[in-house]
Amino acid sequence: MALIPAKISKKGIDAVIEGVSQFLGPQLADSGSSLRAAVASHDLAAPHEVYTLDLSSFSKGLKGAKATGWRYLVMNGEEVIAAAELDRPAKGTIGAPTFSNVNTGGFVSSSLAALKTAEELVEVRDTDFQTRLLQIPAIHVVALWLHGKDQDLLIRLESAETDAVRSGKKKQLSQAVSPDEFFSAILEQAKLISQFDDTPEASRKLAKADAKKSASKKDVRPSDDQ
Repeated sequence: MALIPAKISKKGIDAVIEGVSQFLGPQLADSGSSLRAAVASHDLAAPHEVYTLDLSSFSKGLKGAKATGWRYLVMNGEEVIAAAELDRPAKGTIGAPTFSNVNTGGFVSSSLAALKTAEELVEVRDTDFQTRLLQIPAIHVVALWLHGKDQDLLIRLESAETDAVRSGKKKQLSQAVSPDEFFSAILEQAKLISQFDDTPEASRKLAKADAKKSASKKDVRPSDDQ
C-alpha cells in the first residue's frame, strides 16, 4: 500500500513548469548555481490537491474544506526548495488549471518531513491514502491530509519560525492524528480569531464546534477496571 499522488492534467503540468521558470528563477537569481539548476530542470515531486477551510465552515471539519487547487514540491536532489501551486478552474467552467504562486516559506520544508513521516505510518502500510494539503488561512494552520477510503489522518505542518527553531533545539515532527484530535487542538485558536469576525454566521459555526467538543468530553466514562 502507499501514498497516492494527485493526478494533474498535462495543461496543469505545463502551467506549473512555466510558472516555476518565470517566477522562481528571477526571484532566486542570486542564489547558488545548484539552486538555479534545480529550477531550470523543473524537478517537481509529490503532487497533491489543496483544500481550503474557512472559519465559517470550521464546525464541519474536513467536510467543510473546499478543493481549491494543486501543489507540487520543487526539489534540488533530496532537498525541497519551494512549493508551486495551481488554482482550480472556476466552478462551472471547463478551463485548465492556472499557475498561482511559488512559496519558499517554512511550511515547504515541513511538507517533505511530513510526507516522510506518513510513509512510515502503520496505517499507510496497510492501505492506500491520497495525499492532500489542508489550509486554514484565517489561523495560519496548514496540514498534510491523508485521505483513505475508511480513515483520514492529519499531520500539522510547522513553519520555520517556531520557538524550538529560535532556541536552537531540535524540532519535533508533528504526529498523525485523527480529524477530531486535530480540530479539537486548534478550536481555541479559531475562536480567538473569530472574535474579529462579528458576522452571525461565524459566531454560530464556532459556537456549534465548541458545543460538540464539550459534549464529546462528557461522553467519556471511566471503564470498570479503572
